[in-house]
Amino acid sequence: MEYLHSGVVALVLLLIMEFTVVLGLQGVSISEYLKERDPVAGAVYILMLFVFALMPWLVGKQHAAG
Repeated sequence: MEYLHSGVVALVLLLIMEFTVVLGLQGVSISEYLKERDPVAGAVYILMLFVFALMPWLVGKQHAAG
């Protein structure tokens, strides 16, 4: 279960960095950033965020089984 927690913490840190640094450099707000996303690319982005958050748990589970 600690692997899942580390994935969630990593996801939160990633989103904080993206919403502060990247959006700050681009000079856009979060709502403008989300409006500019292509629907397909946005869906893939959200899916990859979930994969990113779950990856430590998936790897830890595989390591424990092997």
